[in-house]
Amino acid sequence: MTSYAAYDKGQMIPEDVLLPLRIAEFEGQEFFIPNKPEELLTYIYDGIWDFPDDVGLQKHYVGVFEN
Repeated sequence: MTSYAAYDKGQMIPEDVLLPLRIAEFEGQEFFIPNKPEELLTYIYDGIWDFPDDVGLQKHYVGVFEN
């Protein structure tokens, strides 16, 4: 279904990106993950390594100097 869902971007996800599944350890547990997880994310999201547009840093003095 993931291949079908990504088709609206004009391309199917190649089989070698998904299969064979690999086992990865995360916080002491083992999980099955796609063969090429970073590449898979590029089919689903645009700019997977970019910061989101709504990222902002809160100023340290907010509320401190207000009357």
